[in-house]
Amino acid sequence: FDLVLLDCQMPELSGPSAARMIRLVENEGERTHGVCILLHSASAEGIDLNAVGANGFVPKPFTIDRWKEVLA
Repeated sequence: FDLVLLDCQMPELSGPSAARMIRLVENEGERTHGVCILLHSASAEGIDLNAVGANGFVPKPFTIDRWKEVLA
């Protein structure tokens, strides 16, 4: 995959936790280039994008135009 979109408050595994796991797998050499990870949520409180390995954050509510802007 080239892009992963993760909600920060998923029911069984949070988006930030999933992002950390993806980066761990990449660091073990199973991936030759880093996938772009974008988080989205209604609240950005307490999210350190660098600490979890995410490339960006899009707050809810969002529009298609906002997603296009972020992806560009």
